[in-house]
Amino acid sequence: MITPIAALACALTLACAVPTAAEDVSDPSFSDSGPDADLYGKQDGYPIGNRYSFTQQRYLVGAFSHFDQFFPARIARHGADPFVYKRSNEGSSLTYEFGGATNTIQDYLSRNPVTGLLIAKDDTILFETYQYGRTDRDRFISQSMGKTVTAMLVGIAVADGAIRSIDDAVEVYLPVCKEPSMARCRSAIS
Repeated sequence: MITPIAALACALTLACAVPTAAEDVSDPSFSDSGPDADLYGKQDGYPIGNRYSFTQQRYLVGAFSHFDQFFPARIARHGADPFVYKRSNEGSSLTYEFGGATNTIQDYLSRNPVTGLLIAKDDTILFETYQYGRTDRDRFISQSMGKTVTAMLVGIAVADGAIRSIDDAVEVYLPVCKEPSMARCRSAIS
């Protein structure tokens, strides 16, 4: 299965040193290919399929960056003054241990069908690459990253006192969700 951008997972699992040299900067890299690209539909521009076929291997790359065409979605707009990450070349030399061997990030990418990989630490992007014709302008399905970010935000809200307890029911903060009909609750959340 195609792995969407794994920025948060990598930031949480890799210990990376951030260089201080301002000239040590790296832009994202892009590739039209990736492992088994033909099986993912490269010859047809990575087609997206439809809401019934998107789980077939041939459509995974296209579908996972066009999921909003199959299911309802909301765009989260950036703020008026968004945070801009610094960039570093440090990530290109990262290694990891697996199966008794030391591997590079490129080793991982050459074996795994990853559409995008972004590794960040603190305020710096250490590594960013895209495969299968995807770019930093595509919207990727977040899978478990969304749950992780939500859990982190809940933790911050608890620490800031905006949420008193993780044991509170949602109705404490959105009384409309106490009603029998979930339709009003859903529209209150939207």
